[in-house]
Parts: sequence; C-alpha cells; structure tokens
Amino acid sequence: MDDRDRFFVNWDDSYSVGVPEIDRQHRFLILKIRDLQEAMADGSTGAMLAPLIRNLVTYTRYHFSFEGRLYAQRGYPDIRHHLELHAQMSRQVTKLGIALKDGKLHAGTPVMLFLQRWMVDHILGEDMIAFGIKAPTQPA
Repeated sequence: MDDRDRFFVNWDDSYSVGVPEIDRQHRFLILKIRDLQEAMADGSTGAMLAPLIRNLVTYTRYHFSFEGRLYAQRGYPDIRHHLELHAQMSRQVTKLGIALKDGKLHAGTPVMLFLQRWMVDHILGEDMIAFGIKAPTQPA
C-alpha cells in the first residue's frame, strides 16, 4: 500500500448515508479533498486552487439544493437547522472564491481545513443524523 493510500482520504463505505445519489455526490467531494492533498504533497497547490474553488462553488449549489429537496420530501424534522448549515457553508465557499480572486488565497491549507470540517462535521455528523444512520448526540 502506497503512503498516499494510507494517509490520504479515500471513499469508504462507512461514509455512506444510504442514498446512492447523495453518496455519489459525497464521493466527488472526497475526490476533491484527495486532489488537494496530492497537490499539497507535490507542491502544486497554486495551479489547482482556482479550478478547485470553481468546482466547489458549482458543487455546493447543486449538492445543497439536491439535499435540501430530499430532506423536504422526507419530512426531515430539523430541516431548518440543516439548511442554515448549508447556507453557512455556501458563504464560506463564496469567501474562499473572493479571497482567491483578490489574491489573498495562495495556499491550500485554508481550503483543506474547510473541506475536512465539511467531511467530518457535516457528512459524517449532520448528514448521518439527517439520513438516520446515527442518532443525534444527546445533551448530558
């Protein structure tokens, strides 16, 4: 096994929310995380930041719209909270795009931190709860 395969993110079936189209979309995001990890390791981050951010802007609009419609169809009781999380993340992607356009984003680290939070907190947390894969954390 190559070190990149051991240390870089890859899709794992444990990330599945049980909805094939959502899983396909999440696989795309994980592929973007992997692409950024590889670029950071190779020192080629600068060349891929603009296309990555453009992809993220498009992906975010499509994915959050799709997911929101699905939650509405399923009658997800915490939909308002989840849609607000989507709005917050969309604003963050927009800010990354503006920072890149303004010449203030030169390294992949801020983007990687954002993508890691998206994967861990949102996909493996909020989405898993929303799709009934895991129970919400109960307050102590």
